[in-house]
Amino acid sequence: MKGLLLKDWYLTLKYARFLLFFVLVYGVIGVFFTSAAVFSILPVMLIALLPQTLLSYDEREKWTDYAKTLPVSDAQYVTGKYLFGAICYAAYLALLAVLNLAAGTEDYGTLFAMQFSIGLLAPAILLPFMFRYGTEKGRITYLIVIGAFFGLSIVLTQGQSEIPTLLRGAFPVWALCPVMAALYVVSWHVSIRFYGKRNA
Repeated sequence: MKGLLLKDWYLTLKYARFLLFFVLVYGVIGVFFTSAAVFSILPVMLIALLPQTLLSYDEREKWTDYAKTLPVSDAQYVTGKYLFGAICYAAYLALLAVLNLAAGTEDYGTLFAMQFSIGLLAPAILLPFMFRYGTEKGRITYLIVIGAFFGLSIVLTQGQSEIPTLLRGAFPVWALCPVMAALYVVSWHVSIRFYGKRNA
């Protein structure tokens, strides 16, 4: 597992450096410029979609075929993607927390809950499709989900919008966190089954 995580990290440094750069820039803008609040959600989605990006590179470079010659099971390969995504996402949320505390962001608990939930929902939906049908066939779902989440991020961060207030009034936003975490775990198990069937 350590080898799979290191491989994904090296792949990220080689092919996704610009993504990490934009994530950092957008994150700082979202924290310190409240008028650009959409940037507080945008980088969360970008970092959450990193496992799908790495999966695309694996398939493009035929690494998934090479992995079949290694002592790496389908379950281990899938688990590596989910675990790497979770580690990167946790590190980024920790960085956001430090920046928001430094900036004295008000009601950061609600914002954190939204970031946490949105960031887990995207890969939880996308990864099973990617592992079942491959990145090429799953690209349509990929684009649809990205478009939907970008639209959702704009709606949730509009200062004039009443939707965030209505959501907070309907139920605690923090309640979404364990639900999304559970969905991420369920998605992981579904992806293992899908990838196993695909390679059967």
